[in-house]
Amino acid sequence: MKKLYNASGHIKINLIERVLKEAKRKGNLPNVPSLKIKYFIESLEEEIKKFKSRVGTQINRREMEFLFKQMMRKDYDKITDRELKIIEEILLDKDFRIG
Repeated sequence: MKKLYNASGHIKINLIERVLKEAKRKGNLPNVPSLKIKYFIESLEEEIKKFKSRVGTQINRREMEFLFKQMMRKDYDKITDRELKIIEEILLDKDFRIG
């Protein structure tokens, strides 16, 4: 079992897509179509690039919260705030494990 966050409290960015796909398969992402996971990953990558000076390359939980707030402030055509909120619950869970 792998944890989404490492021992120092930084999210493992390379696992985000895998975590979301597994969460979808397990039913933890109700009303979030699989295609929206791809859109979320693309949007998150854009936000990370934009705020790289603030969040750096290793992102902790607080910085993830900041990125979600930035994403919710924007009007994305491909993903709704409600879907972002559901994804946020998964990605901010420091104890989330994938198998």
